[in-house]
Amino acid sequence: MIKIDAGKPLDPVRIGNSDGVQVGDWAVAIGSPFGLQHSVTAGVVSAIHRSLPDTSGSSSKYPLVDVIQTDAAINPGNSGGALVDRTGALVGIPSAIYSSSGANDGIGFAIPINAALRVADSLIKTGTVEHPFLGISGQTVTAQLAKTDKLPVTEGAYVVEITKGTEAEKAGLKKGDVIVKLDSTPIRSMDDLILAVRRQTVGDTVTLSLYRAGKLIEVPMKVGVKPANL
Repeated sequence: MIKIDAGKPLDPVRIGNSDGVQVGDWAVAIGSPFGLQHSVTAGVVSAIHRSLPDTSGSSSKYPLVDVIQTDAAINPGNSGGALVDRTGALVGIPSAIYSSSGANDGIGFAIPINAALRVADSLIKTGTVEHPFLGISGQTVTAQLAKTDKLPVTEGAYVVEITKGTEAEKAGLKKGDVIVKLDSTPIRSMDDLILAVRRQTVGDTVTLSLYRAGKLIEVPMKVGVKPANL
């Protein structure tokens, strides 16, 4: 957040609604790729609700969650710029690319503007940002995992580790639990669980439907705060 004394009226970009973005929508990226200021590239929204795992290969670390994927060319220097829709409304902030060369390969990612505004509002009000967190690490249930561990389902989020001192530990979640629903939201993968949690507010009470020892049970728990060291 930057507070300035403009000295004259400003004409800020019009804010759009990233919750209304759909695959196939027109998308324009504005930024300074490779230092070339005021560059504009165009494309479409390729996917929504992407969750990107850590580039180190960790299956439990997701620096970018619920982001917009676009094929509008995004290169180093575009980060922090604008992704706008066909009306010129800001719907995202370009932040990353998926590339083997370090340059654009047609797969770029933007933080949805609604998520960015939530962070901005929190910074303005409190100076900090709290991220919703259950306190587990896990992996997506696959057919092979279900067969190996004799799981009763072939979809869900498989709990691998419980973080000490978190709400998950307090609620009694256990290694080997398979979470299949958060409140009324079906959980078919670890990505689904991360996304569902990020859409909650710290302090909310949610109900997890999960399989433990072959039995379907419900576990109520609070949504905690992600520790600063994670």
